[in-house]
Amino acid sequence: MENLSPSTLGNACCGRLLYHRSINLARAGYNYVLIVIELSTRRVYLGGVTTHPDHAFMMQVARNLTDCCDGFLREKRFLILDRDKKYSEGFRNLLEDSGTDIVRLPVRSPNLNAYTERIIFSIKTECLERMIFFGEASLRRAVNQYLTHYNYASYCHTSLCA
Repeated sequence: MENLSPSTLGNACCGRLLYHRSINLARAGYNYVLIVIELSTRRVYLGGVTTHPDHAFMMQVARNLTDCCDGFLREKRFLILDRDKKYSEGFRNLLEDSGTDIVRLPVRSPNLNAYTERIIFSIKTECLERMIFFGEASLRRAVNQYLTHYNYASYCHTSLCA
């Protein structure tokens, strides 16, 4: 695998799992949200929301990301991930089989994934910390609406596409 250079970043994405506390009728718990950001345009995609990011969920997310019709990673060459154990070997293999090379960041190096860390911070401060969520569906709806606002309404990223 070759090193990432500024010329190849136009064909790269970053992924990150964030977790947020929500309330169910039975108990309070954490929901995990998978976010993927395209580096060249700063467009953000919601990979999925779940209470248990197990192998089956991550494999379904990988299939959705690499779908031949409308997958977010369809024409992307690199996906930059941290070393979270939830990115299983099967998840990484499925992405690599579809033509997307996985770049794993060194341990404890959040500054190397700065764009993703910034969007996670924005989602948490501008959206998630202002509401109380009652389950996975309300969290998914709020994050989807925020990402629609981020991608198309409030932030002008069109200068990055030129």
